[in-house]
Amino acid sequence: MGDPERVGTMGWSNGSILSTSLLINYPDRYKVASVGAGDVEWISDWANVDFGESFDAYYFGKSPMQDPELYIRSRRCLRGPHQGAGSDFPRQCGSQRSLRASWTYFRTLQWHGKVPVKFVIFPGEPHGPRKLTHQMRKLDEEIAWFDKYFFKTEKPSNER
Repeated sequence: MGDPERVGTMGWSNGSILSTSLLINYPDRYKVASVGAGDVEWISDWANVDFGESFDAYYFGKSPMQDPELYIRSRRCLRGPHQGAGSDFPRQCGSQRSLRASWTYFRTLQWHGKVPVKFVIFPGEPHGPRKLTHQMRKLDEEIAWFDKYFFKTEKPSNER
């Protein structure tokens, strides 16, 4: 059995959604998370995204019209340090759904003020970073985040 103090999760896109689901359903188990281009606006997705109805049917088994309380309960406060990333993702009709959803995720965690949270944006990128500099930044940010909150090996910053 693993060390219960050393359980973290990370994911991008659907991996972000799955990591968020783990954090909601097992809030005391996970000590740190880094997610990107995921979503927490499932009611909005159900209505506005081309895959919304099938997505919600798979993950929730019901639409928000059939069981609105199920969707409300799914928005419980998340615990543990979170790092999120967003990119410009024109999914349909030129909308930036993923970036807006990332902002919602960040603001919710920031508003609750119960966990450290950081938000990194990769401007001009589609659903995932394509520019090499953005890919490297994503990796650097994730490594630094886990070094600080998971491994506890963050090096002190040098203000010089």
